[in-house]
Amino acid sequence: MDYLQLFKESIRLVRKNKLIWLFAILSMLSSFLPNIRSFQNVLIRLCLFIPSGVAAFIPLIATPGSFYLLYRADRDIPTTFEEAWGRGIASALRSVGLGFLVAPMLLVLFGIYYYSALKWNTTLWPFIALLIAVPFTTIYFWGVCAIAIHDAKATQAAEISLGISAKHVEDILIINAAYSLLRVLFLALVLIILALSPLSTSLPNPIELNFLTYQKINAIPAVSWATKLLDLLTWPWWLAVLTKTYTIFVPKDEGELPPVETMAVTEGE
Repeated sequence: MDYLQLFKESIRLVRKNKLIWLFAILSMLSSFLPNIRSFQNVLIRLCLFIPSGVAAFIPLIATPGSFYLLYRADRDIPTTFEEAWGRGIASALRSVGLGFLVAPMLLVLFGIYYYSALKWNTTLWPFIALLIAVPFTTIYFWGVCAIAIHDAKATQAAEISLGISAKHVEDILIINAAYSLLRVLFLALVLIILALSPLSTSLPNPIELNFLTYQKINAIPAVSWATKLLDLLTWPWWLAVLTKTYTIFVPKDEGELPPVETMAVTEGE
């Protein structure tokens, strides 16, 4: 696979379709709301309960809507907000079902990660475990692509995404490594700015290369909001990357998905 071309094409998709920014923001809306448990006042908790519930459900619509929007944009098919949102609504419940189907494997991977984080939080091992666990969330998103683009059932989507992932483990790791590297470089830039800034910010001293320091750095409000800003800026591009890779591995037109057992998943170039 030509990764440079993949990333360039993904950027082109985002630039030519401004509507994807709205869908991307909606798909990560829940990450910007405050944690209800952080408030001691019961009244405040009650007031935030409904908005938080709505914010948790909206991404289930906006995420498949984003994939559908990007897929059609890649084929120069005009798509309105109503069309993409309608496809998201039609895909939401199946996306939840897909989550239950692939959850056991993802829970095992993240269980290994959290166990290593608790047991060896002063070493680099949690980073290694994270690099192993996080890329395989791609399995879920490719399944959502199958639901949104090809109108697959949850079970079909799970089989398709697992089949793709089994054949393209190397591609999954390389694509996610590039995204992780971007985040690391951005975090390093934020730390340099904070270190040179006259503002009072308590950075860990010394900054050691281990997981405990990483946790402390992410607990700094300025760093936390900076990473959220990065997520906001890069999430549309990442959705485009996932859409492009899915359409490369499953080269079927919209509505042409045959039974899973007869579908030929292509090898990456």
